[in-house]
Amino acid sequence: HDDDPLTPDIEQFVGQAQSVDISPDGRTVVCADYWNGAAQILLLDPATGNLSYRQTVKLWREGTDGTGAWPFLYRVLNSTISPDGRTVLMSNSTDSGVYPYQMDEEDPTQYREGCNVAVLRIDSPGHATRMPDVILPWEVHGGQSIVFSRDGSRAFYETSTWPIDW
Repeated sequence: HDDDPLTPDIEQFVGQAQSVDISPDGRTVVCADYWNGAAQILLLDPATGNLSYRQTVKLWREGTDGTGAWPFLYRVLNSTISPDGRTVLMSNSTDSGVYPYQMDEEDPTQYREGCNVAVLRIDSPGHATRMPDVILPWEVHGGQSIVFSRDGSRAFYETSTWPIDW
């Protein structure tokens, strides 16, 4: 429906949500988009209930443009926003794909990381900036659920390997 504020202009926005989180101030909406390897950032107007697309943050393993030594997109399933509304953590189901039998201890450039956590900073309502990832050991596979503690001092990450608490 053309005048429905919840229906984005398909020419400007094509994305999906495996999970949806709303910041504590009720303005920033973060969607974990597995298939596009991205965080979809939306702005919610609490007065009207209108939801508008603001940005797509592609979640490349290195940098923001896919030109790194091991360029691939994280496949995010879930996200969590800190209680202060400034930090977003995104679970990533993708690891390096380098298995123990493939490891070359003599190659210092070989990528040996697990299902790293993508980190975003909410700069203002409806806008986020990519921050350095939380790098996990290659033994940690299949990131699933992620959540902050109530006070925001810790995060808990459920993977297909084991739960991680830091």
